[in-house]
Amino acid sequence: MAGRGAVERCVRPGVAICGPPGADPSADTVRRGAAEPCVRSGVGIRVPSGVAALEGDSQGGGGAESWSGLGIRFCVASCGPAGATIGLLTGLSMNGLRLAFSWLTVLPVRGPENVDRKGARRAIAVAPLVGVVLGLAAVALARLLVWAGASFAVAGLLIVGALALGTRGMHLDGLADTADGLGCYGPPERAREIMKSGGVGPFGVAALVFGVGVQAFSFAALTETGRWWGIAVAIAVGRVAVVLACRGAAAAPGAGFGALVAETQGRVLPVGWVVIAVAAAYSAVPEPWWLGPAAVVAALVVCRVVVRHCVRRFEGLNGDVLGAVVEIAVAVTAVILSLSS
Repeated sequence: MAGRGAVERCVRPGVAICGPPGADPSADTVRRGAAEPCVRSGVGIRVPSGVAALEGDSQGGGGAESWSGLGIRFCVASCGPAGATIGLLTGLSMNGLRLAFSWLTVLPVRGPENVDRKGARRAIAVAPLVGVVLGLAAVALARLLVWAGASFAVAGLLIVGALALGTRGMHLDGLADTADGLGCYGPPERAREIMKSGGVGPFGVAALVFGVGVQAFSFAALTETGRWWGIAVAIAVGRVAVVLACRGAAAAPGAGFGALVAETQGRVLPVGWVVIAVAAAYSAVPEPWWLGPAAVVAALVVCRVVVRHCVRRFEGLNGDVLGAVVEIAVAVTAVILSLSS
């Protein structure tokens, strides 16, 4: 990173370069003064001087900082004494999408061979898109079952079963393991051992029965009332909750998947997903107008409380907790969306 009077660019080469429209990306100078959009199809926004970095990945020096996730990159560079230029560059990270689908579904998608925290961050950042795909598939299945003459209850149960098959059952496994861990009266080390044991105890069985039942009956109610898109929204919100869970919670000792994804998400992207989820829920269930947004907010608040409790109980975040978060968010969202006006 060069000094403030010379080149001012994002710390990651090729991500964004602050300068006037049409400027040569290889130029060593930056025009100061008015708002200066980033060169590569970005949007320049004037903000007060001294703005803090939007996310991590700072390389110091007080000049420019950058962050990436979902393939969206923010560049904060001091392009003048009175302000800064924020370049917002969009473009989905294909590696992140491939990794997310290979992790979170049974689809024959080959992810990157070597996965580090940077790759895991991008995969978690696009997890809601995986939820959208699963949700659309669930809606299609629901319509097909109803067309074939299946009862609404059977349709709801089959949707839950199909989702379990489509995700390798790992979220339900995480729900069961988390319930068993929380039901343990021993220290955090003992609770983590129980979660890794591979068996399912009484708390885990109860959580599975309750979770599957709540989702199945809620999906049945949404199907019966024609709120088809509520099913897709509930499934997608489960993945939005994962993005939020991977912010601000350290990994538990000995965590595998948790160590890769814990504390990888910043502030901007999770907020964006929440806004999108609220808007989608409002569109899916427009009457009463407050029901959709309330369902999303309630589900995410409940999951936040669960994550905080699990972090205290297990001394950090692990993959089982993330699986439980998915199932809890789906259940809470579906229940509220299924309420009649």
